[in-house]
Amino acid sequence: MALVVFVACDREDADLGLDYVDNDQLQFGQLEMTPIRTYTTTYDSVRSNNPTTGVGLVGGYTDPEFGRHDAKVVAHLIPSGVPQFGDNPVCDSAFLFIPYTASRVSWYGDTTAPFNIYVHTLSNYLDPDSNYYNNRDFAVDQEIANAIVPIRPLKDVLYTHTVVPRPFIKIPIDENFIQNVIFPLEGSSAFESSDNFIENIFGIALSSDASAEAIIGLLMPSNDTKLRMYFHNDDSQSEEYDLRIGAASEIVNVNSFDYSMASFDLDNQDVVNGEAAVYTQAMGGAALAIEIPFIKDYKDSNWLLNRAELLLPVREGSANGYRLPEKMQIIRDDEEGRRLIFDYNPAAAGETAVGGRLTTGDLRDNNYRFVITRQLQRYLDSKDSAVRFLVVPEIGLPDQSRAVINGNLGTAEQAQLKLYYTKTQ
Repeated sequence: MALVVFVACDREDADLGLDYVDNDQLQFGQLEMTPIRTYTTTYDSVRSNNPTTGVGLVGGYTDPEFGRHDAKVVAHLIPSGVPQFGDNPVCDSAFLFIPYTASRVSWYGDTTAPFNIYVHTLSNYLDPDSNYYNNRDFAVDQEIANAIVPIRPLKDVLYTHTVVPRPFIKIPIDENFIQNVIFPLEGSSAFESSDNFIENIFGIALSSDASAEAIIGLLMPSNDTKLRMYFHNDDSQSEEYDLRIGAASEIVNVNSFDYSMASFDLDNQDVVNGEAAVYTQAMGGAALAIEIPFIKDYKDSNWLLNRAELLLPVREGSANGYRLPEKMQIIRDDEEGRRLIFDYNPAAAGETAVGGRLTTGDLRDNNYRFVITRQLQRYLDSKDSAVRFLVVPEIGLPDQSRAVINGNLGTAEQAQLKLYYTKTQ
């Protein structure tokens, strides 16, 4: 880079070799810093049933920037086989065992604080053929667990009925549920198939309350996830039977957000000039909105657009004690709905080329960078209508991460859109 020196140059500032002075971007052509507007909105909802990771989120915490986030998970219980409870079975005890996820990114907040956990049965049928979204309100019926449990996501435990040592949450279940609801189903068709069982026991909901200071990630479908009941009957003093949460179980994450204590006011965002700081979080919460007010002005500019690069700097100090998303996605939001921008199409650039991963600079500054060239070219070619983008952590992943981004009016490094081009005439 040192061989390019502009000492005696008579060109106007606007032509001052910007194609050469943008560090490592020599190959991309001339540079135009394009004005953008940034503000905070909500994503409203995301589909949240049967996450590919199998993670269910339970708990809540209060974030000084984002306010309150609470999470619960609902799931089917399915039989492990046709039971023989015997004559006059009596439930001695029952526990719900669920492994914690192995990844630290799936538990968040103060796990040393007391954690109240509740388990309820669902009031209505949980349809395995339906799509469910994270803002769904599931009505509940009988409370079958209400306990303070220790949160130990790093302590391996090996029970006699588990496959490998791993961290577990162990929730005591009300014996009356087993005695008065499960035992009487013996002899009916309920245990003959999973479909039959979920028509009798619609499912369960795991939740916490306003005292929670952490959200924990649980591996819902696994060989070690089970509601184990211990009982005796007239012929035996020690029997066991399992209801499971497995691959055939429907699992839905549910989230609620309270922004009354947040650092931003969703009802008073400056959508005309933009904001100094903007906010985005996972699971259908706050979303960073970006508009390009002058994109139409470039349509007749005789440009060949070589590269469009969006840079989103994380506000310094905003992530202290809180986890930033490892990756974010950029969404088109227009009259046709919300979907990933065209650049994600494998026939265009593909996910890797778009970027969006968290990067850290030499000065420990964090940022997200997106390459959105093909989507902007489609705007210039009038193939798509330009409205706005939304930037959020990866859609649909059970995740609690969030980020505060310097907006277009920030006093530090601002969010910016760089257009690299070649003049065709």
